[in-house]
Amino acid sequence: MQIVDKIISNFINNKSLYIGEKVTMSEHMIQTAMLAEKAKCSDDLICSSLLHDYGHFILENPDELVKLNVDGQHENIGYEYLKNFFKKEGAPHFKRFFFF
Repeated sequence: MQIVDKIISNFINNKSLYIGEKVTMSEHMIQTAMLAEKAKCSDDLICSSLLHDYGHFILENPDELVKLNVDGQHENIGYEYLKNFFKKEGAPHFKRFFFF
C-alpha cells in the first residue's frame, strides 16, 4: 500500500473522538488544514496541518491514553513515521509545523 493510500485509509476508518470533542480526530485534522488553506498558508503548512495529529492513528489505544491523561507523544510518533515519506529538504519544515 502506498503511503497516500494508507493515510486516506486511516482518515476514513478512524472513528475516535478528538479528546472528548464532538468531532473525530480525522475531522479535526481536516478542519485544521482547511483553515490553513483558507488563510492562504504555504503548502507545507497546509500538509502539516492535515497530518499534525497523525500519530494518534499509530498509537495503540489513543482513547485510553486520553482517559488516563497520559501523553502518548503523538507528535513525535507521527513525525518519526511520516518523515520517511517526505523529501529530506522538506522534513525540517514538516517537523517545525508538527509541533504547533
